[in-house]
Amino acid sequence: MNIIKTNFSWNGSLSKRAATNYIIIHHRAGNGDVNSIHSQHLKNGWTGIGYHFYIRKDGSVYEGRPLDTVGAHTSGKNSVSIGICFEGNYETQNAEMPTSQFNAGQELLAHLTTLYPSCEIKRHRDFQATACPGKYFPFEKILKYQKPYLTSASDITSTLNKLYFKIDDISGFIHSLEKAKSENSPMYWGYYKLVNNIASPQ
Repeated sequence: MNIIKTNFSWNGSLSKRAATNYIIIHHRAGNGDVNSIHSQHLKNGWTGIGYHFYIRKDGSVYEGRPLDTVGAHTSGKNSVSIGICFEGNYETQNAEMPTSQFNAGQELLAHLTTLYPSCEIKRHRDFQATACPGKYFPFEKILKYQKPYLTSASDITSTLNKLYFKIDDISGFIHSLEKAKSENSPMYWGYYKLVNNIASPQ
């Protein structure tokens, strides 16, 4: 996942997010680069860009607020959510999302749901009285992404440590899991199925 880093100056400090329960999708209702959103939100008196990610029509994905911080995109849900904004106005009749932007959106959702597997993906209008992300936004279609499976010992260990139980000796656990994988051991496949939430290896 190629996410273009930004180097924004913030109007104040950013708070760490306590939980991540939702990924909330927005449209910009207009066009422009990520810097213009940051400037606009600063003019609103905010700390800076309220979204964590901005996806342009050409498929480029930009970092907004740091991923682990509280956003400013959905009133009442900012402290427990990640905000993704798509360039364009998908309330406009016959608006069609470019393939490059659609593919980037699917890839980003697959990436984020790997990091936060218990997240629900919602639209801005699911929480507030707004049309966002627009009646022509391909919401149901974009949710049909292919989530990548975690296969490496380090990725599986990291997920286990984050979501299931504390691992004191990370490097030792990775080494044991790598050995189990090379031996096609049930230990490896048991943890593989757990972190990928599947009944059998795919």
